[in-house]
Amino acid sequence: MQSSICVTAMLTDEDEPVDAFGDTVYLTGDARHGLETAGHWLLLKPTPLRSAVPGGFTLDDFVIDTVATTVVCPAGHTVPIRSRRATPPAQSLVRGRVRQMPPS
Repeated sequence: MQSSICVTAMLTDEDEPVDAFGDTVYLTGDARHGLETAGHWLLLKPTPLRSAVPGGFTLDDFVIDTVATTVVCPAGHTVPIRSRRATPPAQSLVRGRVRQMPPS
């Protein structure tokens, strides 16, 4: 990605770490890792969340409580996060992502 090369090149000659402001769309993971390893503090605007369907909900619309192992939907309904195995620490599937749950 051309913009990652430019950003990395601009900060290569800095004698001291700098605060770098940017957008995640302009940097690759390797470029971010290299800049952080060099001591630069990256303040990046995250990619906006998108709903699965037009006008639908995003992950930010739900309250996920990993300690209580519950999820609250935008309408206020609370449901348990179901465990894949009975003995803690359990891994649970929430929106297609496996999350490590704390012991109960």
